[in-house]
Amino acid sequence: MSYSRFLQYVHYFYPGVRLTRTAEDVCDCCVRIDIQLKQPDLSDDERQSLHLKKQMHLDSAMGQRRFISSFIKSYSAIHAPEQSLPECIIPDTYDAAEDYGGGISMPYYGHVRPSADYFNSNLILQNFVVADISNGVNNVYFYDERAQGKDANALCSLRLNYHLSIISRAKYNEEAPPEVSFSILDNCVGQNKSKAVLMFFAFLSVIFPYKKVVLCYLLPGHSHNIADRVIACVQGVFLDHTDANRPFYVGWNELLSKYFIPPPGGYTSNYLFEIDCGRLFRPCDSLATLSRSYQRAS
Repeated sequence: MSYSRFLQYVHYFYPGVRLTRTAEDVCDCCVRIDIQLKQPDLSDDERQSLHLKKQMHLDSAMGQRRFISSFIKSYSAIHAPEQSLPECIIPDTYDAAEDYGGGISMPYYGHVRPSADYFNSNLILQNFVVADISNGVNNVYFYDERAQGKDANALCSLRLNYHLSIISRAKYNEEAPPEVSFSILDNCVGQNKSKAVLMFFAFLSVIFPYKKVVLCYLLPGHSHNIADRVIACVQGVFLDHTDANRPFYVGWNELLSKYFIPPPGGYTSNYLFEIDCGRLFRPCDSLATLSRSYQRAS
């Protein structure tokens, strides 16, 4: 993490806080390769193979970002030439302060530490971020952990709230609403790639004035932290999914299944989806094909 505006902000307003700084992306794959490289009994061929594997993994992450940027521009030029786009869709490198896996325990005490004998089963506020790249706005949503439930119910409600705000803002500014909706998503089946989520985006393509809805999922590795999987495992064991007293609508899967056909088995192996008037297409049918596209872009 470079010395960014975020770090300057923290150091100015919270001089006592020290943040960990890293010079490069760290992911499960890179850490595993680094551990293997430290083994003293590796042969020269094995060591060279691991170095090549790590370099390819790092290059593919950057190639992926370049491919997505060029794809969005060329796709918009065909289907929505008048839609405004930023000059840089996704930079090669950028600062990230937090991911979805974080949570805030409630009640929040600030800098006041509770007594040593204090015990309470605190609720956790989860966060969900929608980065509006076109307008340069980050939309951060906080919601009660009990509202998540199954079938990504909370995230469908939050996504609906976000897209409604986009249409409302365009109407308020007397501007034409976006014609194409691009979503760049982490390859997490639970929150971003479930059947309910894909049917929800099909719902958007029918109800909202989008000509096309395109979903592009990032390759696993650099885009998925192990903290997400740990938290998902813990919540899956302890969270009561049968509690109906939640502040969000929790019937998304049942509602969408009445009007849309769920994607067939094996759909999670695809990384690029195009939705047109509720119909789901897979322009890129395999990880291998998408990987080759990333490599050509890099």
